[in-house]
Amino acid sequence: MLANRRVKIVATIGPSTRDRGNLRKIIESGVNVVRLNFSHGKHEEHLEVIRQVREMARELQAPVALLQDLQGPKIRVGRFKSGSTELIPGKLVTFDPQLGEGDGDQIPTDFAELPQVVKPETRILLDDGLMEVVVQEVKGQKVIAKVVYGGTLKDRKGMNLPGVALPVECLTEKDLDDLEFGLANKVDYVALSFVRRGQDIRKLRELVEERTPGTRIIAKIEMLEALDNLEEIISLS
Repeated sequence: MLANRRVKIVATIGPSTRDRGNLRKIIESGVNVVRLNFSHGKHEEHLEVIRQVREMARELQAPVALLQDLQGPKIRVGRFKSGSTELIPGKLVTFDPQLGEGDGDQIPTDFAELPQVVKPETRILLDDGLMEVVVQEVKGQKVIAKVVYGGTLKDRKGMNLPGVALPVECLTEKDLDDLEFGLANKVDYVALSFVRRGQDIRKLRELVEERTPGTRIIAKIEMLEALDNLEEIISLS
């Protein structure tokens, strides 16, 4: 019955779930796709998960596919002198791509183009949306924003700019290296993050077809720009 099931139940395997006991429970509960999150972990760690999943799938005679989820382009804040800073609702903070270490209301970022792509009222989400600021003003290379939802912002947390078209490539150098690893280990699916247009999928498909033509591609719709190109993206995925 599991082999014929069209609906996929996907489970992400991390450090707390990759031992044999947990893998057995996960597969026995009906999971038929194991997701490997390449935003975290080293290749040798992912390789161990691949080995364990395949061994357990054979032991249980259960068809389990492997999904490699590529990180994609990540925009992050930089590092702080104390490792973090407190964002207080209503207060102003300054994002500065040229800043080495942040402190107080001064926040470094690795996104050099930030001042060029934002404008007043642009929302910036931090740490997977746990915190939010709204741009008030752009002064040269500095972006001044007001804190809407505060919290403790730690080193290297992610930034997300909803509705902003980012001038970044969908496949990074890290993604290409991870993809080579995934295809060499015959993953069944490759998920591409932050897809914006059909060309992003087309580029990935060319790389996949050279190595493992049977590998399927999943387009992750996380950008508003992708909605304008949805039909093309779906047709190529």
